[in-house]
Amino acid sequence: MIEGTLKVEWANRDRPADTPKYWITFTANAAQLRGGAQRKVIIGRESLLEYLLGIEAGTLLAAQQWLLEIREAGRLSLERTQLTEEQYKPFRPAS
Repeated sequence: MIEGTLKVEWANRDRPADTPKYWITFTANAAQLRGGAQRKVIIGRESLLEYLLGIEAGTLLAAQQWLLEIREAGRLSLERTQLTEEQYKPFRPAS
């Protein structure tokens, strides 16, 4: 498992009537994994909820609370998130 900080930003917050688009970044804590992390894009609230549950970042209730926080603040930061190697692949810095 790779531990780090998962950040979610509501990319098109200025257009609330549009389908939400979220930018997801993950910064690994391990020094050898740090560097220019890639951004993952998720379209739609349900897709974001499914993603958060899929990486087992928390319970359904916690994920729903995070969605509320994103709606209010436009962003979310989850420290000490753990991803598997497979889940980390989209964030691996380009070589």
